[in-house]
Amino acid sequence: TLPVCTVSDTMTVIVYDKVELATPTAFTPNNDGENEIVYAYVKGIDLNTFSFKIFNRWGEIVFETNDPNIGWDGTNDGKQLEMDTYMIYISGISLIGQPIEYKTDITIIR
Repeated sequence: TLPVCTVSDTMTVIVYDKVELATPTAFTPNNDGENEIVYAYVKGIDLNTFSFKIFNRWGEIVFETNDPNIGWDGTNDGKQLEMDTYMIYISGISLIGQPIEYKTDITIIR
């Protein structure tokens, strides 16, 4: 009879989630305890590269963070901003090394 030969191997498989980004289109920072802060929902981005910025209609930055756990409360330098539409810009690098850019608008409703 022929000798029996057994072979085994180990393989590591890394599965990267697809990139998901989401923000609301409006929020109501009016001190009623509901919908006071807007956060960026991010998935599949290297958080060391995450950037979340809010711009007013003149292109001035009114909010900026590199931490997705920090949200915007509708203020700039401690002052409540007017009801208006602002531009959200999120950037970073995906977990597979692709640059990510996300732009959308958000409206403050008071």
